Amino acid sequence: MSVKSATWEKIRQHISRGQLDQATEALKKEARRHPDLYDVVVVIDGRRQAFQRQRAAGLLDPGEETRQHARLSADLLDLTQQLEQRETPPRPLRWLAAALLALVLLGGGAFWFWQRAGAESEAYRQTMESNTIPACAHFLENYPAGKHQAEIQQKASELNQQLEHSLQSARVMQQSGEPEKALEFARKALEIHPGHPEARQLFIDLSK
Repeated sequence: MSVKSATWEKIRQHISRGQLDQATEALKKEARRHPDLYDVVVVIDGRRQAFQRQRAAGLLDPGEETRQHARLSADLLDLTQQLEQRETPPRPLRWLAAALLALVLLGGGAFWFWQRAGAESEAYRQTMESNTIPACAHFLENYPAGKHQAEIQQKASELNQQLEHSLQSARVMQQSGEPEKALEFARKALEIHPGHPEARQLFIDLSK
């Protein structure tokens, strides 16, 4: 993977993990050569900051918080794709690429190709069954340009939304004096992201 490709994948991982501040800062850096897209990043970043202020002040109900987070994530992913398309160098002539591929396959590359495809399909199946954020991140690290990339990114985005909703609900139930319901939401958050620090601490505190 090229350095530039790794950059786009890292930005996508930030978005899938809900790290929108890191994603927007990275996009600002990449968009400096494209004033029109840089302006778009600035606008989205302004929306992100407003969203974070509202969330910190407790002005958003869980549903609206989830919707705003999802819209921001979708806009950042779309912008990442636009920048990647502009920055990706032209591909070699198609006939030359096809000829090289034929040579590789004839030389024994066919076995490797199908073996790789089979491994990716199995990894995809296991990731979907696992239904956790770390599993999605692991898949994207191992198959950044795989045929299931978009599906796993979408799955990661949905799981991040569920995680935020579960954590928010656990906090609300804890503050409302309903520890059993809070523990249920904390347990759900841990199922989605077993290593999440806040989810783990909430679960420990509520289990006492």
